[in-house]
Amino acid sequence: MAGRVGWSDSRWSSVAMIMCHASQLAVPLALALLLATASSQSVVIPAHGSVADGNGRFGLATDTYGFRWQILVDAAAIASNGAVLSGIAFRSDEQEPWPGAALTNVTVTMSHSPAPAAGMSTSFANNIAGPATTVFQGSVSFPGTSAALAGPSPWDVVVSFAVPYSFTSAQGNLLIDIVKPGLTGSATAPIGYFLDSVCGGGSATRFGVSGTSASTIYRPRLVCAAPSRALTTGNTITFTSQWGTYPFVPSGTGWIALSLAAQPVPIDLGPLGAPANFLYVDPLVLASHPWTMPVPLWGWVGGASVTVPNNPLLVGTMLYAQSAGFDPAANSLGLVTGNAVEVRIGDASEQLPMRMLVGSFAAASGSFLPCAGPTLPDYGAVALRLDGSFF
Repeated sequence: MAGRVGWSDSRWSSVAMIMCHASQLAVPLALALLLATASSQSVVIPAHGSVADGNGRFGLATDTYGFRWQILVDAAAIASNGAVLSGIAFRSDEQEPWPGAALTNVTVTMSHSPAPAAGMSTSFANNIAGPATTVFQGSVSFPGTSAALAGPSPWDVVVSFAVPYSFTSAQGNLLIDIVKPGLTGSATAPIGYFLDSVCGGGSATRFGVSGTSASTIYRPRLVCAAPSRALTTGNTITFTSQWGTYPFVPSGTGWIALSLAAQPVPIDLGPLGAPANFLYVDPLVLASHPWTMPVPLWGWVGGASVTVPNNPLLVGTMLYAQSAGFDPAANSLGLVTGNAVEVRIGDASEQLPMRMLVGSFAAASGSFLPCAGPTLPDYGAVALRLDGSFF
């Protein structure tokens, strides 16, 4: 036979066996090469969650019905080819302090799903297309929180997998299924703990604490209450300062400091005569405002607005504000500072690469985590971090 001159049949049999073994090793060898080039790291979803908190919070509660969460993440937001996932992390919402808590008997499974985040079903079963892998069973701790500073909150709710999960982008999107059975008694703990959640668009987060005033119930505060789709290019962002009600009457005008940067470390105004008051931003503009009471006995309010040009290059810009007012009875400086607000300017047409379905433990269907989108089909999810190797 042509091509076999000088070779014995036994020699060709050996070559055939080697070629057969080589083909059997091809798949695991390719996987090994991918893993060799993979980097052990973390992926934050959505990506801008790595620079700022979300614009909402998701209430965590356990009752006699338990709960079930499904989080569907588009593969393109995870990795080009795939990942070996070793854990997942969430973060507490730190707009105000919360005591620590723990959930027992939590099960986390992962699987591939053909549905995109935008096409997720309200039926839990319809989102599962293939075999699911149980990666975690046990207790999850939720640490106590304190007043936040500028920048993203830490990923302080960490779930480390007992069994790594191999995710392949070409096989579909990632479905995270978290189940907590109902309690056998009437206990309802923990109640009142919140996780950071995200929506499409921009975000606004309060940070820092208000300074002390003559009466602690009249401590000033600053808010930016716009929905996420309004915290975007082409819109006007309004900061509102709120300060007490009768019989308290603010002295003179109020001030809102606007900035593009936060102080690396809050500046204590005690040496200037205002102990327990802090400067959290690096002021570029000081906007004064009168104090008015729109509705009797609802409190004094004042505001300042910033109009953001409709320029896509401004997406991702960070904007900071802090309020202050005069109160001669408060301290020798006669000044009381409010908390600060951090705004991440977003894209009004952004669609998140993730979606979250929430229901009770035994329910066949649930409801999507809502967002305040006035025109677009809108949905949200808890911000999350995937840990592992990505390639």
